[in-house]
Amino acid sequence: MQRSEATRRFVWEANRGNPVGENATFSFGSDGNLVLAHQNGTVAWESGTKRNAVVRFEMLQTGNMVLYDAGANENGPYSLVLEPSRIALYYTTENTPKPYPYFTFFDNTVTFFSEDDWWAVETKCQLPGRCGEFGVCRNSQCVGCPSASGGLLGWSEDCRAPELGACGGKKGGFRYVEMAGIDHFTAKYSRGDGPVTKESCAGKCGKDCKCKGYFYHTVSRRCWIAYELGTMIRVDNSTHLAYIKAPL
Repeated sequence: MQRSEATRRFVWEANRGNPVGENATFSFGSDGNLVLAHQNGTVAWESGTKRNAVVRFEMLQTGNMVLYDAGANENGPYSLVLEPSRIALYYTTENTPKPYPYFTFFDNTVTFFSEDDWWAVETKCQLPGRCGEFGVCRNSQCVGCPSASGGLLGWSEDCRAPELGACGGKKGGFRYVEMAGIDHFTAKYSRGDGPVTKESCAGKCGKDCKCKGYFYHTVSRRCWIAYELGTMIRVDNSTHLAYIKAPL
């Protein structure tokens, strides 16, 4: 909880809808997960950052609550930012040119409910690391890893994105694997680029060595360039397309 020093007003409040009692714990586990639990161990809220190389948690003087990975990224992979008109959750890595927004709140307070109630509103698939660095999620469950043909293989923590050759290699050194009914975890809370053609979106990704793929909504003609693939979300709309870079 953060207070304004001048007026002592609440500017952010967590877990109001499901308050914990005495002897509750707020802990950062060795698995990288930040957990608020009742005295009996029942989880009231968790950050969902298991298996993401998170090594420490810190509340900065700026008001940001940050989880740090093992690298030199000073902002950590996950951050909660109190912005003028919203509260936003961001994800960033060394490969991303700027932080990715993956969840936002527009109320003047934030309530973390119990796990079942909270994720009935917002699926765990929205978490960038829910299914590792290259997995597909549906209804909060990891359902597969993209295959080289555009289908799905059985999911495991070992799923990895295709490895491409050195940047700047010969022309035509990669291809795009198309998957229908797939969204990037940023698509819901960022507008992407557009309206643009799919060819323009493909060209932008193709010219960027750090781009791992792009996501395109055919009807709105909007484009999301993906510097991290992470958890991709299975949706019912087949006009939502994913194009993953893969070697020839």
